[in-house]
Amino acid sequence: RRVREGSKSHPFIYFKLPSLVSTELHYAFLSNKEVPTNLPHKLDKQELSAVLTGSSLTHLKSKKAEKNANLSNIICLQSKNNQTVDFIAPGRTEYINWIEGLRVFTGHQMEEPETAAELQKLVEIETQVKLLDLAGVTIPDEMPPIPPPPSHFDFCTADTTENEEGANEL
Repeated sequence: RRVREGSKSHPFIYFKLPSLVSTELHYAFLSNKEVPTNLPHKLDKQELSAVLTGSSLTHLKSKKAEKNANLSNIICLQSKNNQTVDFIAPGRTEYINWIEGLRVFTGHQMEEPETAAELQKLVEIETQVKLLDLAGVTIPDEMPPIPPPPSHFDFCTADTTENEEGANEL
């Protein structure tokens, strides 16, 4: 979707949260997909009135939008003065990452089942680490030293040997 800034139209907008404790999103309008070095615009989270998805996207409910297969992957940021910025995620994974990140940024709870499953996995791993500690397994507080690199990188594995032999037979 093209984004308008005054009289200019841009096919892309790049958003970035500068730090985990930041209260504003920095962004830039782009004409290509290159990552910008300068993000001149800022959007404070106090200016956001809503993060809209799914059936709450009333401004996109047209015949053209209904035909769009990515309608379920659209996220809309709405400001207090009713300006909107629409994001179309390329897939379900990106959609979940974006919407959950925006929910946390705006102080809301994460809601997606995939996020709950990931959080459950992290809790299970933490529990397993604590059980190892209770069993007397010493878990170092610091990372072990990184060994020096090998003297050469001419590695040969069974998989690569089989692939090379198969290629030579052709």
